Amino acid sequence: MDAVEENVDFQQLHVEQACIPSDLTAIQPVRERFISFLLSLGVNDKEKQGWKLVFTEITNNAILHGGGGDVKIDWYVSKYKINLIVNDTGNGPELSRLENPELPEDPISESGRGLFIISEFADRVYWSSGSDGFSIRIEKTYARLNSLLPASPELDPILDELSGAYESLASFHSLAKNLIHSYEISSFFDGALNDFSEIHEFSKISIVPSINIKRTLFSQLEHSNFYQSDESLPEILSALAMTQKEYVWDQNDRVGTSEIDVRVYDFAEQGCIIPISHDEHCYGVIIALRANGIEAIKSHSIESLRTLGEIFGIACANMRLRLERDKSQQYERELQIAVGIQRSLLPIIQPLDSIFYEASIKQISSLDVAGDYCETRHDESGNLVVAIIDVMGKGVSAALLASIFRSAFDLVHNYTHLDEMLEAINDVLCRQLGEMTMFVTCTVLRFNSNCAFLEQVNAGHCRTLIFPARDDLLEIEPSGPPLGLSCGVKYETERFNIEKGCEIFLVSDGCYEWRKNNEMFGWAAMTDFFNRKRCDGIENLWNALISEIQHGDTANQFSDDLTLFHLKVIK
Repeated sequence: MDAVEENVDFQQLHVEQACIPSDLTAIQPVRERFISFLLSLGVNDKEKQGWKLVFTEITNNAILHGGGGDVKIDWYVSKYKINLIVNDTGNGPELSRLENPELPEDPISESGRGLFIISEFADRVYWSSGSDGFSIRIEKTYARLNSLLPASPELDPILDELSGAYESLASFHSLAKNLIHSYEISSFFDGALNDFSEIHEFSKISIVPSINIKRTLFSQLEHSNFYQSDESLPEILSALAMTQKEYVWDQNDRVGTSEIDVRVYDFAEQGCIIPISHDEHCYGVIIALRANGIEAIKSHSIESLRTLGEIFGIACANMRLRLERDKSQQYERELQIAVGIQRSLLPIIQPLDSIFYEASIKQISSLDVAGDYCETRHDESGNLVVAIIDVMGKGVSAALLASIFRSAFDLVHNYTHLDEMLEAINDVLCRQLGEMTMFVTCTVLRFNSNCAFLEQVNAGHCRTLIFPARDDLLEIEPSGPPLGLSCGVKYETERFNIEKGCEIFLVSDGCYEWRKNNEMFGWAAMTDFFNRKRCDGIENLWNALISEIQHGDTANQFSDDLTLFHLKVIK
């Protein structure tokens, strides 16, 4: 660069001025005014592109490194000399860099080359620095303003590409902020593609979501103004989009191209398909087409689209995680409600012992809300009535269904016949559930007051285990289907004599459907375990069962609720 700023008599000049805040997005409108000024002087396209790059570079530096205050921009023409002046509130670059601007050592570095580009383009560069900030003036002389000096053929392609790259950089400036604050990704996509379309000339740009993404995310992409369904695409474009790979084609490369079906040129002589992807997940593609007669696609346009594809992929991944988080939070809220329902409406109340038996209920839930439940009542004749249920599902729906069962059981536990009791409960559940595909498995036992016999009715629940004092184990099968599936189902009551020393177990499937050594523990192993451990007492048996499960396959520990009812005849 040349020297410290020389004195200029601005009173003799027509000077155009602008003042912008320290914001990269404010550059474009002023740059358009400056380009219009150049065109009015007859500046050709190559020189215009050079000035455009210099303007972008110098104003970018003023905003990014100029102290954060307003940036003043002036330009004028004097004696075939075009001048551009930029003032900022900073101290300016180091003197050594101003006097000897060089390219950075790293050829692909994004910084450090601005002063070199300016010095190579301009005839003279003046600068000054003081208490009011830093000022730089760029001057270039032309033989005539309608017949410019030839530009450097080596520098022109570089200036052209860099100019487009800086324009793309300006459009990307606000993307990070919008990515964080845009809850609807469709609006984020639309804003980004609208900015892109103002800089890069394409006839049509479309977003085609992948059919494999979740419906909640797909529905958001459908609201984009650039959305296009796969079905509405021409067959060849649809086939290329389905591969989720990148394609770039040009009419000049048509001969010898193997990856692109020649039919694609029927729709656009130039175009590209860019994946929208992140972390090996592809969420769709961007399709950009150019009409016939438009100059070849610049490399910076393709790079900008690739960057958009990556940013859009991050946005989709972010939205997918946000939707999953919202779903998880919704489930947590539902679980909290269900816990409140269960604690208030479905408390576990231990049965009262009598001189004839000892009874207890044991339960561990795989979640804070159990799908299993056990209830005991004494009827008007002093008989002990026990019901154990397993509700399909978890959360609020399971808690409410168990609550409906408990209310119905409380109303009918005095029925004389157990089969009629269960049939009445089944009809209540069927009416309440309507078309919902939910059901309840259930076993009801009734022990007469002196524990001489028991009666059972079983609606699709686990078998009842009776360990007699002297005989072999007795397993009682279900006598009908689960509750809530169909009205009018008939059940059968069975009666069994019991005596002192006899032990009865009711269980849920969580007591035996867990894995040990990569195999299901199973019903037979559970009954054998009960037979060996029952002599130690129910507390020790229960603790031993929990310990066995905890030492099983860790991935399946308490994967289901565990509920156990135990009664031992003692007289």
